[in-house]
Amino acid sequence: AVFGPAYAKAAGLAVQQAKTALKQAGVDVTLQIEYADDGTTPEGGVNAARKLISKGADCILGALTSGSSIAIAQAATVPAQVPQIGPNNSSPALTDLKDNGYFFRTMPSDTLQAPILARLIRQELGAGQTISLAGRNDAFGTGLLPPLKNALEKLGMKTQGPLLYDPTAASYNSEADAIVKGNPDAYVILDFPANYAKIGSA
Repeated sequence: AVFGPAYAKAAGLAVQQAKTALKQAGVDVTLQIEYADDGTTPEGGVNAARKLISKGADCILGALTSGSSIAIAQAATVPAQVPQIGPNNSSPALTDLKDNGYFFRTMPSDTLQAPILARLIRQELGAGQTISLAGRNDAFGTGLLPPLKNALEKLGMKTQGPLLYDPTAASYNSEADAIVKGNPDAYVILDFPANYAKIGSA
């Protein structure tokens, strides 16, 4: 709900620009775009992708999360030999995904993002500070938090965690207590806006 409308607008703009370019080049190709909501879950992603493929999709753009994209590739696009492009999938698990050349991503792996984020944190706080690390127990959290922890410690920072939590939990009181334990100097919490609102308030 947070990201979907903006991504739909961006995809629509891309199709409009592609149509203009094809027309100017005199290339006769018909482009149209269809949308399906994955509900930000792997199961929802597979169902959405299969629905689009059954309607004749030649390419799948999505999902917005690495976990959903991995499931879509394994259960829908790769078996159907339909190219899939992940617009913001950063999980290192995608690097070695057995995709037979059908999965592409436009964002670098978390193994490249973690050192950059660590340098920015050290630059902002200085060495020797304690950072509490927490995040979703899915491809996003497990992909970025361990290399971030290593990168921070190499730069002379102290870390606690990472604490990985269930993104579908009804309450985050015990997780919140663990995150703030010891009064760390800063926090890195990897989550999506709607769920972060729950753990942030806790």
